[in-house]
Formats: sequence, C-alpha cells, structure tokens
Amino acid sequence: MRYMVPIFHAITRQLDSMMSNGPQEINTADWMIKISLEFIGQAGLGIRSVLEGKNDRFCNSLKEYIPTSSSLAVARMLLPYLCKIFYSKCLRFMGQTVPWRDLNYMIKLADIMNPSARNIYATKKRQVHLGDNMTVKQVGDGKDINRFLSAYNVRCHPFRDCQP
Repeated sequence: MRYMVPIFHAITRQLDSMMSNGPQEINTADWMIKISLEFIGQAGLGIRSVLEGKNDRFCNSLKEYIPTSSSLAVARMLLPYLCKIFYSKCLRFMGQTVPWRDLNYMIKLADIMNPSARNIYATKKRQVHLGDNMTVKQVGDGKDINRFLSAYNVRCHPFRDCQP
C-alpha cells in the first residue's frame, strides 16, 4: 500500500489541475467513476488512460460491466451449474442466440475486455523478465499490484506460468 500512495497523490493533483477552471457545474458520479477507474488502472494494473481523455474501449467496457452484470442476476445464479453441464463454446453460442439484450451486451463487453486484459498481463510479464531498468518507464515506476504479482510468479515458478 505504501507504494500506491504516491500514485494516489499524483492522480489527485492531476484531478485538481483539471478542476482549476473556476466554479463550474460537474457531474459528480461521472467523475467518481473516472477517478476510481484511474486508481484501479494505475495502482492495480499499471495503465493510464481515463483522466488523460483517451476514449479507451477497455476502460469504457469496465465502466459498463457492473451495471450490465447487475441486470443479469438470474443468469449469474445459473451460470455455475450451466458451466458444469455445457462447454464454454456451447454456452457462448447459446448466449448469443438468446434474444436477451443485456446478455448479448455482456458478451460484447467480455470480447473487448479479454484481449485487452491479456495484453496488459503479457506486457507486464515481459517487463518483469526485462528487469528493473524497464520499471522506470512504467506508470508509477512499476509499483502496481500487477507487477508485484507477476514478479512473485516469476520468482516462485520460473518455468511455469500460474495465471491463465
């Protein structure tokens, strides 16, 4: 946690500089979502994009994930049982053919988030293998949770990849 405090301060200073245009009306909920995603992105994943104004598909899909998943409460309760009966490709086909708008949107969000998350993990893993010289060029000097876990994974199991 102590390595994350400077990241939180940097995000807060960035937000303060963005809000220093004088009195204005803002959408508090929208800004709280942006800041939360920025905290998670920088301190957890080591990525930066929300407050910089980039229209990142990964961040937008993360924003939409919780509201969409809350509307799928019934499907979430049935999913563990369905996973034991059907293969994942079969479940995906059934999910795409069912005319349920929220379920189809959730599949679309998963299609966006999965390759992006795998790319982030592969990048972090590559940077861990390159050594500490590469961490200076990262967000927060490579002090994010993802890097620590990747480094621990490499140290404990150098010939095996424990994460999917």
